[in-house]
Amino acid sequence: TPRQSRHRSQERADRTRELVIEETIRCIREEGFAAASTRHIIERAGVSTGVVQYHFGDRDGLLTAVIEHAIATLVTSINDLADKVEGITETDKRMAALADAAWETFLNPASMTAKEILIATRSLRSALAIEQLANLQP
Repeated sequence: TPRQSRHRSQERADRTRELVIEETIRCIREEGFAAASTRHIIERAGVSTGVVQYHFGDRDGLLTAVIEHAIATLVTSINDLADKVEGITETDKRMAALADAAWETFLNPASMTAKEILIATRSLRSALAIEQLANLQP
């Protein structure tokens, strides 16, 4: 049972981390980047300062996690896109499906928030590892 307890603890930690990321996305989408202070996000998410420090270190770490989340979502969406258009043989229908999927992917809240973060602060760009962006290449 100690193993199960650790497993449950990890699941809870993962859910909490995801909650803070999602709340950060909602905060920035609803109120703008300037309103997304650590304190405000903590209040919105209903967590403690220690949760943010444990999972992200500081605000820049949290914002970087949002960008990483958006990149992971983008990679998944692009991989799913290949499956969606695989059976479409007509060029016009295939291009329309690709265009629709691209709009859907780039207009999702995580992607829009990541773009807003990157526009608002250049300091995070250097914090992103090249490997994260390299995931988009294939």
